[in-house]
Amino acid sequence: MKIAIIYFKELQWTEEQLILFFKKQNIETDPIEVKELDPSRLKEYSLILNRIYASTANENQFDFKEFIEKLEEIEKAGIKVINSSFCSMCDYSKHFAAQAMEKQNILTPKTIKVSSLEEIKKFLSEENPIIFKPDTGGRGASIYKIDSIEKIPEDIFSQKDTKSQDFIIQPLAKSIIPIDYRIFVCGEYVLCVNARTLVNGWLGSRSQGSEISLLDEFPKELKEIAIKATKTIDAEINSLDIVQTNKGFSIIENNPTPNFNQNYVDSFGFNPIEILVNHLIKNYLQIPLPKEK
Repeated sequence: MKIAIIYFKELQWTEEQLILFFKKQNIETDPIEVKELDPSRLKEYSLILNRIYASTANENQFDFKEFIEKLEEIEKAGIKVINSSFCSMCDYSKHFAAQAMEKQNILTPKTIKVSSLEEIKKFLSEENPIIFKPDTGGRGASIYKIDSIEKIPEDIFSQKDTKSQDFIIQPLAKSIIPIDYRIFVCGEYVLCVNARTLVNGWLGSRSQGSEISLLDEFPKELKEIAIKATKTIDAEINSLDIVQTNKGFSIIENNPTPNFNQNYVDSFGFNPIEILVNHLIKNYLQIPLPKEK
């Protein structure tokens, strides 16, 4: 039994941990750099783990549409892929993910692709304030809150910190409390819930300066919508950004390829990669796990 891990350029901490924990269960794992990916040569693998991040899909030298086609070819051959081609599209396109969630009646901001200032101005006349951001990418990069035509940058479609060629606009999902939530889900279990302070009163982002606190208690409805959204995008593990609005909990973004590190282990008090590996073994490899002593 063998597993392949698809990665871009170099293995990250998460991929190294995946290899380590599969090895502990005597499961051989082969890392495959995405440029070397040949769907016709993967028949020996029982499971394919796609670890291509949304930030990678935002790279100039990476053709994520061609990559999606390769994932679809692998899936047609009957090999289970995590993240699947559908899940990856939800990861790489916020617009695609929003449409998927809307079909399942999951509350999420109305999301529209735009390519001109005129489209932004028209939407602003209907919704105010609005959020403008790249369709692909994350970490709070190139995100604008716009509440007037005068505040629209002339170069808004040529941001230097994003390679995304597609952009979206959404009405601002206004939080009724001074935090948003970053929730980590594996299968049907919530691993951890973080509260994040809102930068400038609206943006939850560690990289942009949000303060993070671990919650021991959280609303049942929050757990339910996080698990439902994770299933909707066909993810096995997911980190979600969720805001509590006056209409209920609203999904802002899904990230089914979270990039963990040792800091997360220290914060959580457990290793999420070990939980993910055990989840995958139990559900897709049908290998009995050793009983805890």
